[in-house]
Amino acid sequence: MDAVKGVLQEELEYELKVRERYEEALLALPKGSLSKKRIGGRDYFYLAHREGPTIKTVYVGKADAEEVQAYQANIAKRKRYQRMLKETKRTIRYLKKVLNVKSA
Repeated sequence: MDAVKGVLQEELEYELKVRERYEEALLALPKGSLSKKRIGGRDYFYLAHREGPTIKTVYVGKADAEEVQAYQANIAKRKRYQRMLKETKRTIRYLKKVLNVKSA
């Protein structure tokens, strides 16, 4: 039984480190979402994000700009990290429950 508990404890420590890495990675990625607006027959992209109670929009570029594609890739990466972080937190909760750990 102690061997199983030791393995679960190691898994918990690993998951805590993974959670920390995901949270650090999320800080480096842009918050918000891209919105496309058609003005004068052309498409323009804006990054919308929340600052307190207000929503701020920042011009990113025209539809064919490299910067827009970079933002789209980074936002997709952010969503992927958020899903993985959610799953990691779920695993941590489960491991704490199994190990009867109060904090960590």
